[in-house]
Amino acid sequence: MSRAETTSPSQGRAIRYIVSTEAQPTYEVNKPFAFVKRAFDVILSSLVLILVLWWLVPILAILIKMDSRGPVFFRQKRVGLNGKLFDCLKFRSIIVNNDADKRQAASNDPRITSLGKFLRFSCIDELPQFLNVLRGDMSIVGPRPHMISDCKYFSEQIREYDFRHLVRPGITGMAQIKGYRGKTSGFLDVFHRFQWDAYYVRNSSLSLDFRLIVQTFMQIFKGVLQMRKKKSEDWVEAIPSGAAARTPFSVVIVAKNGAENIGPLLKSVQGLSDDIIVCDSGTSDKSIELAKQAGAKVFEIAWDGYGETKNEAASHASHDWILALDANEMVDAELHNILLNWSPRTNSTVYRVLWKNFLGDKWVKHSDWSTSWKNRLYNKQTVAWDNAISHTDITSPNELNFLKLEGYLENHAFKTEQEYKEKMRESALLTAMDYHVREKRSTWLHLLLSPGICFMKKYIFRLGFLDGRTGWLIAKTSADYSFQKYWALWKLNHKKFHKLDLDRFPALFSYRLQPR
Repeated sequence: MSRAETTSPSQGRAIRYIVSTEAQPTYEVNKPFAFVKRAFDVILSSLVLILVLWWLVPILAILIKMDSRGPVFFRQKRVGLNGKLFDCLKFRSIIVNNDADKRQAASNDPRITSLGKFLRFSCIDELPQFLNVLRGDMSIVGPRPHMISDCKYFSEQIREYDFRHLVRPGITGMAQIKGYRGKTSGFLDVFHRFQWDAYYVRNSSLSLDFRLIVQTFMQIFKGVLQMRKKKSEDWVEAIPSGAAARTPFSVVIVAKNGAENIGPLLKSVQGLSDDIIVCDSGTSDKSIELAKQAGAKVFEIAWDGYGETKNEAASHASHDWILALDANEMVDAELHNILLNWSPRTNSTVYRVLWKNFLGDKWVKHSDWSTSWKNRLYNKQTVAWDNAISHTDITSPNELNFLKLEGYLENHAFKTEQEYKEKMRESALLTAMDYHVREKRSTWLHLLLSPGICFMKKYIFRLGFLDGRTGWLIAKTSADYSFQKYWALWKLNHKKFHKLDLDRFPALFSYRLQPR
């Protein structure tokens, strides 16, 4: 078999576009269909531009600029019709970085911004590609365009991979509808994507396009309604069979004044570990006595910020694997059964658990509270907690893999509505301080627009209205949190932090306020 390769950048071709002269799948252009398909693409894209993009682009431009530094649009060279390169447009959902053209973004990729997570989940980040359709670079439906490096790699894996380039790439496609989207995970993933793309090339028709468009909207709609959990083979850890698979781990609980919750929490982890540790930092209630009565090992440690305190607590554990819990959490029965037979895949794997959040006695099922996945099970030899002032998270010199465990951690952090409001005020100040040491700035746009946007996100887009009065309270309190966060950050930016409420939250100001 012979092959022809075009490698000239001056001709606008992909770096390695392989054309086989033997056993090449055949494709015959249907000119009437191609004309009708192009007319349909232009009409639908024009409607999207007129009805949606003209008002959505300015709003998202402000939000993206507020969320992180960098351009509003992300442009990337992609491989299109007959291997021709074009600039594929997206709303920017990741921070500006040097690996954007080399490494595919994956779930929980640290490069993805907080707004970017929503844009990518809802597929709103793809809307600028309707402009690519108007320019003739793309179609509404077709094989998804790949980065140059990916096309080169995929062509080396599958001999006839470039067959998919015989039609314009699409905003949506057959492979995506069949569940093959996002980062590839091995040869079979690439192969199955190619199979469905090749099927579309051979069988494309207007009726198939209409069906794929409808299915795309249905998938997005179902995804919004099912945000509570994403059950994916790549992300949910299966229960290993047999008791021999069990790996010992330590249960490490950081507590302070948690007498109300420490008893139910320790009861919920009974039988999971022979090393249950409670690290207390200056409690004034009966938490220590209750923990000792329940058979836990108790250590009194100094409070040195969330991350450092959790690291200090983990150092007292007998096992390398740590199940890190807070005093206001409880392990439910389903998660308990998973952990009874749990075994790690690698030492660089971090296991995440979904919070079941309660406000008082009410389980909050929407308002953005149903998608709170928390890193809780990790190996202390490869993973540690960072020293962020608020919203501390894990860090590691190694590349980490993340898997989700079935079941819930019941989170009873807020006993009353007033306690919820007070803690959100405290969290706003902590977040402002964290932003300040990371040299973030607060502008009048943040103060003016952020509260309203936050309210709309919680109450409308995250379906908070379905939680009734509780959903309204959460949306309103979140809007206040957003304003207080940026107002405190403005004071810190202008060296007016001495005017913050030092009497009510003196512990917040034990941190350094100078930029790192």
